[in-house]
Amino acid sequence: MTPYQEAVATNAVILAIAVIGLYITVASGQFSVMHGALMGVGAYAGGFAATVLGSSYLPSIMAGAAVAGLIGMAVAALGLNLRGLLLGIATLAIGQAIRVAFVNASYFGGSLGFGGVPIRTTFVFASSVLALLLLAIIFLKQTRAGLAVLAVGEDETAAASLGIPTRLVKVLAFGCGAALAGLAGGMRVHFIGLAVFSELGFQAEIQLLTFLVIGGMASPLGAALAAIGIKVIPEFLRVVTLDRFWILGLLLTAAIIIRPEGLMARRPLRWVSGEKTVSRWTRMKNKGPMDSLKERTECEDEKAAIQRHNNEGG
Repeated sequence: MTPYQEAVATNAVILAIAVIGLYITVASGQFSVMHGALMGVGAYAGGFAATVLGSSYLPSIMAGAAVAGLIGMAVAALGLNLRGLLLGIATLAIGQAIRVAFVNASYFGGSLGFGGVPIRTTFVFASSVLALLLLAIIFLKQTRAGLAVLAVGEDETAAASLGIPTRLVKVLAFGCGAALAGLAGGMRVHFIGLAVFSELGFQAEIQLLTFLVIGGMASPLGAALAAIGIKVIPEFLRVVTLDRFWILGLLLTAAIIIRPEGLMARRPLRWVSGEKTVSRWTRMKNKGPMDSLKERTECEDEKAAIQRHNNEGG
C-alpha cells in the first residue's frame, strides 16, 4: 500500500474499533449518541498522557480508554431510568457539553486542538487490536456474562426475573463500550498527532451510528466491515467523474432497502418470499439469549441437585 492508502485504511480500522464499542452499548439495550465525544475524550487523555506525563504508547492509549470508560459508566449510572430516544437525547446533550468544554479550554489548545503528540499508531497494530476485539466478542457471546448483556438488551424485565443484575450489567456494558471508543480516540491521536473535536463531535456520532445500522445492529463483524467499507469505498470511486459521495449515498440507500436489518443480519433478502424460503429461514433462526440463559440455569440446577444427592448418599 502507498502511504496515503495505508493512512485511509488505518483511519477506517480505528473507526471500526469505536463502532464495536457502540455495538456493546446498543446490545445491552442502551441508545447512545455520545461515542464520538468519548473518542475525543480518549484522544485528549491519550495526548495529555503522552506529551505532558511522558507516557509511552500503550499506557497513553489505555489512559484514554480508562477516562472514557469512567465517564461512560457515570453517564450510564445517571441515566438508568431513561430509555430509548430519551437516553439518546441525554447522551447527545452530554456529548455536546463535553465537546464545548474541551473546545473552550485554553489549556488543551481551544478550537485549534491539542498537538505535539508523537505518531505511533500503525495499520498492523490497529488491525491486530480490531481482530482481537472481534474474537473476544465472539467468545464472550457464548459465556454467561455475554448472554446476560444480550438478555438485558432483549428484555430487561425477563432478564431480571432470571436473577441478572440488570442495572449493573447496563452500567458495565456502557462503560466497556465507552472505553473502546476512548481506546479508538487514543489510537487516533497517536496516528494524526493532533487531538481536535472538529472531527470527533456530532459528525462522528452520525458516522458511528451509520456504520452500526448498515452493518447490522446485532453483528459486531458487520458493523466493523461497514465502517471499513464506507471509509474505503470513496477512495476507489475517485476514478469516477461523478461526485463519489453521491454514489456512496446511493449505495447506502440501496443497502438499507435491501437489508433493513443490516448487511450481516441472518435474514433473507427483502424481496425473497415464498413458503419454502420463509420456512427454511424460520427453522434456521437461532435461539435467543434468554433461551440460552434458561437452559444454562436449568443445567446448573440439575448438576447442583445431582451433587447434593451424591453427597447425601455418601
